[in-house]
Amino acid sequence: MTTDPSDVPQIDDWSRLLDGKVAAITGGGAGIGAAISELFAEHGAAVEIAEIDADRARAVVDSISAAGGTARAHVVDVRTEGGVAEFCEAVLDTQGGIDVLVNNVGDYRPLVRFRESDPESWEAMYRVNFWHVVAVTRAFLDSMIERGGGSIVNVHSVEGMRGFPGEPVYAAMKAAVAHFTTSLAAGYGRRGIRANGIGTDLTQTPQVDYISGYGEHETLWESWAPVGRSRVARRPGPGGAVPGIGHVQLRHRPQHPRRRRDQGRRRLVLQPDRQAIHEPTDHALIGRPGRVR
Repeated sequence: MTTDPSDVPQIDDWSRLLDGKVAAITGGGAGIGAAISELFAEHGAAVEIAEIDADRARAVVDSISAAGGTARAHVVDVRTEGGVAEFCEAVLDTQGGIDVLVNNVGDYRPLVRFRESDPESWEAMYRVNFWHVVAVTRAFLDSMIERGGGSIVNVHSVEGMRGFPGEPVYAAMKAAVAHFTTSLAAGYGRRGIRANGIGTDLTQTPQVDYISGYGEHETLWESWAPVGRSRVARRPGPGGAVPGIGHVQLRHRPQHPRRRRDQGRRRLVLQPDRQAIHEPTDHALIGRPGRVR
């Protein structure tokens, strides 16, 4: 089945890509989630935020409202069945449905090295990094299909796409999200559901403070970021986009001369100016103390 180019609606205002849309975002109170929430509101979406921390929830809603956007926060724990049900019911009761779902919650904590890990630590990694993605997606999927389709964005980690010696259970959960996303797209694309994953790498957030938290590891930065860049999760300027607002701006950066073994293998990352780009994958992870998400 082919799509006629005339079926694609014309974009009248590139600064208002989500006018009239409803977006649900988990973990939208800080870091990557807050940046996405603010961007979506700037583009005209009514943003529904699931956030476990009441102060962060209030702060991001105040920030969006002050900028003229529309947002509402729900203080819930999406690692639990009750929290997922409360969030979904509150959103659907008010909005009737959603157009965009961003499953952003994730955490490397509690950081337990595998030889010291146990079923309790495995369950914690499972709940925060994979279970909630499946549960929240399932809770909203039927309403999205009934609405005519929509976009699902799952934020995972680059550690799910390469070998990560630091915490293999965490990495396995992120890999599960990546494959769940691909399978979701394959299974529901014909029902109007578009699914995309974002495998973030070094990103400065309250969860992992790369700027001030790792001064004693200065000698390891070349292995962590061989091309010399990290990401800052903040509200982007005009023209930035992430998968899910419907229009990803891609550009290719020439390969770093020291990374020839990764030729042809590229990953999606977000620059500080929030342009989505592809660049070589970094495999030099030995000894890295903190995680991205």
